Amino acid sequence: MFIEINPRPLWVSAENTIQILLGFLSLPNFKDLWNSKKGFGKENWVTRSPMATKKRSMNWMSIIGLCLLIAGTVFTYLGSVASDRNINSLQTEVRNVKDYSYYATLDMYGRPFTANNGLTFSNSLSAKMEHLLVVKDGKIYPRGDPGLIPNIDSVIAEYPYFPFGYWVKYNYLKAQGDPGWQVIAKKAVEIFENTTSIKGHNPSHDEALNMTRRDLEIH
Repeated sequence: MFIEINPRPLWVSAENTIQILLGFLSLPNFKDLWNSKKGFGKENWVTRSPMATKKRSMNWMSIIGLCLLIAGTVFTYLGSVASDRNINSLQTEVRNVKDYSYYATLDMYGRPFTANNGLTFSNSLSAKMEHLLVVKDGKIYPRGDPGLIPNIDSVIAEYPYFPFGYWVKYNYLKAQGDPGWQVIAKKAVEIFENTTSIKGHNPSHDEALNMTRRDLEIH
């Protein structure tokens, strides 16, 4: 499922507000009010006619109304900016679930469950990973055989959201003394952080994430 949300184009409201502002500034009454304001003295203020007073009051009301309109537009814009950020955050979460939800359930071999009691399981991913991992004393380690980089890169290219491809590669490069391992390790952490945020993920993702973070902290 994919959710696409298109924010409302608020720049139209801002443009309309500017047009209204320019319209008010060009009104004859506004110009008269501004000019008369410049020439106000004590005598003019006391002796002004009731009609002029009413006219000026109406002009000031128009200006106040315009100010309120501008203020409302500004607050609407600021609120919409915050809303857009929330929308972008929601879209990111949806993409993460869409891209990583399947891979979050897989173990280090790329299997959705561990076969036992005579049962076997194999798919394209697990077949590739079996050539990259080795079990020693009941624990799983990346192989260090020479010439494995093309095989590892094949897993990463075909399954870019499967974090253990990057995990194997950074461990392999690290064992070879290649300083580029840290770049790959950071990519592995990025994907592990997504898979471990999904409910029901395989526990091996947490273990590999903690291990990778420790390696990065040490170096």
